[in-house]
Amino acid sequence: MRILFLLLVLLNAAFFAWYSRDRDGPSEPHAGPAVAADKRLVLLSERPLSGEPPGGAAPRPRQQEPPEQRARQQARPDGERAASSGTSQHCYEAGPFASEAEAQRFLRARILGGRAEPAAHEVVARDSRERAGLWVRWPGALPLAEARRLYRELRAKGVEDIAITPTGEGDYYISLGVFRREDTLLQRRERLAALGYETEVVERNRTVPRYWVVTKFNAPFNAPFNAPVEAPPDAPAWQAVACP
Repeated sequence: MRILFLLLVLLNAAFFAWYSRDRDGPSEPHAGPAVAADKRLVLLSERPLSGEPPGGAAPRPRQQEPPEQRARQQARPDGERAASSGTSQHCYEAGPFASEAEAQRFLRARILGGRAEPAAHEVVARDSRERAGLWVRWPGALPLAEARRLYRELRAKGVEDIAITPTGEGDYYISLGVFRREDTLLQRRERLAALGYETEVVERNRTVPRYWVVTKFNAPFNAPFNAPVEAPPDAPAWQAVACP
């Protein structure tokens, strides 16, 4: 038992001597990646962002158009620039027509019945101010009592087609007829003048719906002006208009 104990003590002393010599001896440093003498270390925060030139070089300037070419581009009209980009549209219209059915017949004959293929087409209604005729009346407005007296006087002398018309402001007109033809208007005035009455003529207007055919093409198109169907002499002509 004593021999075993002494053997263990000797082994521990030998291990301690060997371990102490290995720690105290010189050790070589671990070789890392070599860095060239003319290079400097760059921190992560100093690295350029994506898309920037490395090494802090100045960004490459964007190539600019020559001044002559830039001036020509700016001088081109908006319509020409739109056409060059492929987004240009060309619109045409014809009218007015007295009814929607008449406009639809014109559209079928002049566009849809031929070789034309518009990108869009429609018949639109617009209010139109037109002359309704020439109004013959007593000069100036009268109070209601005076208008009634004059009305009875004219009827007693054989004048027909008379009416008392309110002005909207409390007075009244003596209406002596509305005429479309100037010859019948002159006959009316001459007869009243022969009876000793002076009259005045006022143009009457009214608002009526009129219809237009509107087409839109993606490129300049001359076919609408060369109709495949012979149009009447008084048919409306096509006109180029600005697209909405």
